[in-house]
This record gives sequence, C-alpha cells and structure tokens, in this order.
Amino acid sequence: MITNKVKLTWFGHCCFLIELAGRKILTDPYDTFNNVDVGQIESEYLLISSTWHDHGNIATSPKSHILSYSGRFEKDNLLITGIETRETRGTPNIIFNIQQDGVSITNFADWGDPSSIKEFTREENNILQSTNIAFARSNEIDIENGIQCAELALRVCKPRVLVIHHFFPRSFITEQDAKIIRKGLVYYETLLDRLTNKLPFKTEFINDYKTDLDITSLQQNTMLVFSKVHPQVRYLKKGGV
Repeated sequence: MITNKVKLTWFGHCCFLIELAGRKILTDPYDTFNNVDVGQIESEYLLISSTWHDHGNIATSPKSHILSYSGRFEKDNLLITGIETRETRGTPNIIFNIQQDGVSITNFADWGDPSSIKEFTREENNILQSTNIAFARSNEIDIENGIQCAELALRVCKPRVLVIHHFFPRSFITEQDAKIIRKGLVYYETLLDRLTNKLPFKTEFINDYKTDLDITSLQQNTMLVFSKVHPQVRYLKKGGV
C-alpha cells in the first residue's frame, strides 16, 4: 500500500523540487532565457530532460548527481529510469520516472511526439503504467490536431495526480512586471481551460508554491495547478540585475 507522502515545491516553468522518503530530487531548472532567475536549489539528484535553456541549467544545483540520459539508475530503494522520446519538433526529450517505496512519479517534460509510444520497450511501458503522479504540459501537439501534451501522457499511464507545468503563474508576472512572459501566460491559460474541460480530473488550484501529497487520501483523480512560485525566483530587470 502506498503510504509515503510527497512534498512538491515549484520554482516556475518545469522546475520542481520533489521530496520523497528523505530524498531531494530536482527537475529541469531553467537559465535566464526569459529574464527570470531561479537561483540555487539544494538537491541530491538533478534530472535534466533536455539541454534546452528552459530545462538544462545544471548550475542551479551544483552538488547534485546529474542524470540527463536514458537508462536505469538505482541506489538503495530509489530507482530512476530515463526513457528516450522526442518533442513535437523532433528534438530529444527524456521522460524520467522516479520510484521509491511504492510511489511512482513521472515527469513527461516536453514530450510531444506520439510515435515514441511504439518505440517503448515492455519494461518502459510497465514503468510508465505504474505512475501515481505525472508532470505534463498543457501545450497542444502540432502533429495531432487539438491533442495536448497532457492527453498524450495519459495514453501511457493513469495517474492519481496530474501536475501541469511549463508556465509562470499570473501572480508572479503581476508582482514582477515580467512583460516578456505575459504573452505566454495568456496562451497557457487558454490551453488550461481546454484541458480542464476534456480530462476526467478534478482541477485543484494550489494557492502556494508547495504542497504535501498523500496519494492514499485522494478521493478522485486530481489535476494540480500551482498559483505561486518559490519566493527566491526573481525577475531580472534590464541588464540582468
């Protein structure tokens, strides 16, 4: 039975600190590509789904053990599996699955190529099907009209919790006057509305940058949307200061 609690802390975009059974695992920290500085984050493991500037800033957690390729990593009761896929535009994307003590967390990152499914091995399919908590984008997939990345993720797993990422919340943009990412927010909010109407998940807006999850206590499948980012995240003014 799944009894472990999972703590999620959001640093904006696709960057989450996952705390599970005493482990600290960081996903996809970004550089200052949109004038936002994520700062430094202490973690034991750093998972990089791609080397794009919005996913591959390894300097964010310099003491971490970095995993950025497909394959299997196992230590004590922790198992991390990287599965090779592609983004919609055909560039590489690694799906990472984290398993510890019966909890299975999958970050689908920028996965957007449905043809990857037929390339999964039986073992990879089994790993993805074990997912309790999934991270996915709301973005649409260009090569399948009207299909969104989160819907693609649900073709290979049935999570109890779906966490939407790849955006900055309105609260951050308003407070920081980050005009460069305001257009992206409008696009995201439109896609989120579409996703909410299509998926059989209860949408829960977290009015914070962190939450504690106990999967066994959930009464129904839940889609989480964070409304704040960690206070250390800051918008850089002109000149990067």
